[in-house]
Amino acid sequence: NDNPMLNVRQQELDLLTKRRLRRKRELQREVLPKVLNCAAKARDGRPQLGIQQPCVQFLNLDSSHAVRLFTPPFKPSPVPTPITVFCVGIATEDGCFMSGLKRPFEFGHLYPDTPRDDMIERSPICLFTECVNTTLEVDTTQKREEDTDEKDASFNSDDSSCDMSLEAARGDPGFKCACPFSGLGDIIDEDHDIEPVGNVCRGNLGPGCWHCYVAVFDGVDSMIRIDGLAESVRCNFNMSSGATAFLDGLTIGADHAFDMSLCFGQGSEGEGEGAIAELAVFKGRFDDRDIEVMEQRLMTKYGIPSPNIPESERTEEDRYYRLAHA
Repeated sequence: NDNPMLNVRQQELDLLTKRRLRRKRELQREVLPKVLNCAAKARDGRPQLGIQQPCVQFLNLDSSHAVRLFTPPFKPSPVPTPITVFCVGIATEDGCFMSGLKRPFEFGHLYPDTPRDDMIERSPICLFTECVNTTLEVDTTQKREEDTDEKDASFNSDDSSCDMSLEAARGDPGFKCACPFSGLGDIIDEDHDIEPVGNVCRGNLGPGCWHCYVAVFDGVDSMIRIDGLAESVRCNFNMSSGATAFLDGLTIGADHAFDMSLCFGQGSEGEGEGAIAELAVFKGRFDDRDIEVMEQRLMTKYGIPSPNIPESERTEEDRYYRLAHA
């Protein structure tokens, strides 16, 4: 083309396109989790199982900070309990595998019930829900959808800086991640009180190894299983009449408030480096036989062996393992 002005504009457009692609890649490296393959290795005299499939580690590319994924709100409305969850994952210290989108619906190594577990951050597996009145839930569905729309719209504002902080995610639409799990979520004060005020159901085993976890969220009939064996659970329920728990969406790799992430970042080797290989969430309560079939499929797929010692001995071994970190 002999028109010099058109040539200049085309060059400017090419430079702008390259800059946007570069910013998009930088943003993805900053906010998306890593996908990696796990290899078996020993630590603290105890073998750490290495699964045979890729998994998602909820750290950004340079492992400087934790990240999470979340789904859109469940439509047409949040899903009431019972809900069955299968998770193949590892937590190296206290952390949350999954939770709700706007409300607590947590499953992970959380809420220590002894000063020792609180100090060493190696709490037993537990599930935690916040029960609400059914009519209140229906009345507030529209408000939650409006909040989500506002959150997603925040990514469409103009931002010409090169800062890759949380504020930088509010950039050009071209910089927005195209995957279903897009965005960073709401910023919530990390210093607020996180004492459990809902329903907590605790198992026995602490973090440190790959496991096939099963959680059935079902009020007083809730259940936790690990590697094909049912955990002896201790539940503390504070239900009021007419109240139930709802799952309004999924936050994966952290709790809904991003206070208890599965990974930490910038810690010592082996600290806060949790990962998830597979997560499946089902409406309703699975029959015991169906749970066993699903467990065996997942354990075979990921190379997780069945325990060869009684539950009491496994619990005692795990207790000594956690004491070694006190």
